[in-house]
Amino acid sequence: MHVFTFKQLHSATGGFSKSNVVGHGGFGLVYRGLLNNGRKVAIKFIDNAGNQGEEEFKMEVELLSRLRSPYLLSLLGYCSDNSHKLLVYEYMPNGCLQQHLYPINS
Repeated sequence: MHVFTFKQLHSATGGFSKSNVVGHGGFGLVYRGLLNNGRKVAIKFIDNAGNQGEEEFKMEVELLSRLRSPYLLSLLGYCSDNSHKLLVYEYMPNGCLQQHLYPINS
């Protein structure tokens, strides 16, 4: 499990630019990012990080890192920098599952 700095993830997402938002959920926004090694990632910025303690967050990371399924994205790493808590996943280039299950008809 890779531990990222907030600065690395800030840089990878272009300063958490709105143009890099690829999704959102109950816990925050998901950004497309490009790491220094050229790997594309999805970075979930957890909004309510202040409500979750450091130990609880690390336990969540530990559990997510153990999950292996062809139906789930792999957790690559995380960042826990003061009040900032982020999860770094492999990037899924064809959109999220919700977009495929419930397409918006134009």
